Amino acid sequence: MGLYRTTLQGRILFANQTLVQMLGYGSRSEYQALDVSRDLYHRPSQRAEWLAKVDCAGTLRKYPTWARRADGSRVFVLDSATAVRDSHGRLLYFEGVWESATPPAEGTIAN
Repeated sequence: MGLYRTTLQGRILFANQTLVQMLGYGSRSEYQALDVSRDLYHRPSQRAEWLAKVDCAGTLRKYPTWARRADGSRVFVLDSATAVRDSHGRLLYFEGVWESATPPAEGTIAN
């Protein structure tokens, strides 16, 4: 399972080695230099959709999406995430897990 921590703006604060390898990057520093919206989602609009859902609910469990690997290919993942807030309710960051999964039948997930 790939563990991550990202900012609202899409900066990667942390990723474990499993996530780095799952997405085909050579090092953690190479991975952490990426922009989440631009570089990791199959479609750039996916990040905005994800943000709206996790911000509203506070957490997501096994949210299905397509991610982009370092070589440009895509991988299907289930994303479980939590919006971490301070004592005043301000968003600090998102923490989550990406699990590599078998994609559903063609056409059932638009991402």
